Formats: sequence, structure tokens, C-alpha cells
Amino acid sequence: MPFSNISETEVSAWEASVKLLHTIGVGPGLGREMDYSSLLQFYMAYPSISLVIDADGLYYAKPFLTTHATKTIILTPHLGEM
Repeated sequence: MPFSNISETEVSAWEASVKLLHTIGVGPGLGREMDYSSLLQFYMAYPSISLVIDADGLYYAKPFLTTHATKTIILTPHLGEM
């Protein structure tokens, strides 16, 4: 689970909501003050959900990109993020 400070009820509600999605955008506004690696792992665990990753999401996604080669992932870096 991405954040250990939320209740089991909130986790269940979040997981149920995520299963209804087709695509999730991750990155803009995240910043690097917290570690969002587990958030990316959580989203990547759902094979039916495509990801659009930009900005700081690219930073957190680097370790996971090769392990999820069959998942639809769209990366949108600009030159400063490459």
C-alpha cells in the first residue's frame, strides 16, 4: 500500500476505485518530498490500467519500467527530464 498512515477502510475504498479506472496520470505535482515509489508499484499492479507518467512520476517510475514491459505505459518527458 502506498501510504502506511491510512486506515484499512480507506485502503479498501481506494483499491475499489482504482479497479474502475482505465488510465491514470501520475507525476505532475508529486514533488520529491515524499517517496512515491510504492504508489507507482500500486498502480502498476493492475494490468488493465494504463499509465501516463510525466514530471516527478518519471523519477519514481525508473526502477519499475523494465519489470512491467507488458503494461501500457506512456512516458511524456521533456528534455530536462531525460
